[in-house]
Amino acid sequence: MLPRDPARDVVKVKDLLDQNYIRYDQHEYGNPPIAEDDRILLVDGVDTEHVDAHTLHRMLDGPLHSIAVLTLARRSTGEVYRVEALRHGEYAFAKRSRSEQAPPPSFKPKFTSVEPAFTSVVYVLSLFA
Repeated sequence: MLPRDPARDVVKVKDLLDQNYIRYDQHEYGNPPIAEDDRILLVDGVDTEHVDAHTLHRMLDGPLHSIAVLTLARRSTGEVYRVEALRHGEYAFAKRSRSEQAPPPSFKPKFTSVEPAFTSVVYVLSLFA
């Protein structure tokens, strides 16, 4: 079992999309599931071992609709796995009620050029307790 690392351990997963705009809680989601306590090892191939939480959040940020390639490890087993997550606007794909349908995979939300390109990963993998 990996020791705890508050700067890099996943606290919560929400609003995470794969590269095809599929939410993590939908059957068609194309990545391994990220679990609470999993550890972020790499972001786009860059090691996170000696970075603080603020720097890690900056590493996760990027151009709107670009892909963040994350390498994670299961804290319980040490198993290493990779996830390709879509960067998107904060809460752009928040869970909807049962009466609302999820957007089709081809749906591309429109944002103004002045809206910051928050990565889903920053808000999805809430790294702060």
